[in-house]
Amino acid sequence: LGVVAEVTLQCVPAHRLVETTRVIKIDELVRNHDKSLRENRHLRYMWIPYTDDVVVVACNYAPSWLSPSGLVSNIHNMLLAPKPQKVEDRLRPMRDLLLSTSNVQPNDIESFSLAQLRDELIKVNPLSVDHIRNINRAEAESWRRSQGQRVAWSDQVLGFECGGQQWVSEICFPVRKHGDEAGDLNYIQEILQMI
Repeated sequence: LGVVAEVTLQCVPAHRLVETTRVIKIDELVRNHDKSLRENRHLRYMWIPYTDDVVVVACNYAPSWLSPSGLVSNIHNMLLAPKPQKVEDRLRPMRDLLLSTSNVQPNDIESFSLAQLRDELIKVNPLSVDHIRNINRAEAESWRRSQGQRVAWSDQVLGFECGGQQWVSEICFPVRKHGDEAGDLNYIQEILQMI
């Protein structure tokens, strides 16, 4: 048992990040895992049980508007980079499933986030594996509709809403060096097989 008397935090200045969200299949993730680790400053995989989909969120420093290449890159991001669908379209699979499996009314859930919709869906039949599979399929489709890029401040990009009633296990692995065994992916695949 100990007492902390002093803590020193090292902070970095606020900075802008380009966040790219995609949904890919597990085999594609495995093939490109090393490359993704090398090419991205921040990388998050969100595995969706009972599907072979993985949400990949990659974040990198936004280029400066002051350099010629940064100017071109930023204009490209603003005009041509894929953008997520509107919120109501992104969440439609989850809303439709909730409306078809419960007595809620559309007005009751129109302001719900993805996490809130998932919570309400789980409440409908939390012990039914088939129901949870359907929720996860709808969630995967919602994430597919959320694919695209955005540029925002680091504090807005690096945090995310997890949701309440689901069991979330967040695990960070040290970045492995090229050629090391894929223990990080093996670990996750073992967990998915247990589910």
